[in-house]
Amino acid sequence: MPIDTVRDLREHVELAIQVELSTIPPYLYALHSIEDQSSEAALLLRSIVVEEMLHAALATNLLLAIGGEPRYDTTDWMPKYPELLPHHTPPLMIGLLPASVDVMRDMFMRIEQPEVHGAPPEADVFE
Repeated sequence: MPIDTVRDLREHVELAIQVELSTIPPYLYALHSIEDQSSEAALLLRSIVVEEMLHAALATNLLLAIGGEPRYDTTDWMPKYPELLPHHTPPLMIGLLPASVDVMRDMFMRIEQPEVHGAPPEADVFE
């Protein structure tokens, strides 16, 4: 979906907010499944949650700056688990699971994995 109008831009920013809102609960669920909340794993997950919340806030500010309105008063943006992570290629099923090596590798590392350096941009997939 190309960005040709302000409306297109608003829709893309709304999608960015949905992506961020979809990642926060799985990180929080895993974080709170860790018994030792002062462990390195818990502290790392907590820092990721804070970053995802910051991303959601920044995207919301951008949406407001371009004349959009965040829709936090509706369930339209609220994730339902398990679900496919919006705008993720290849498709990635995410859910609310306790912390484990498998969850870190198969879900969280895939959420955070950037494209290979120098990969050409694809339509609607931002480098």
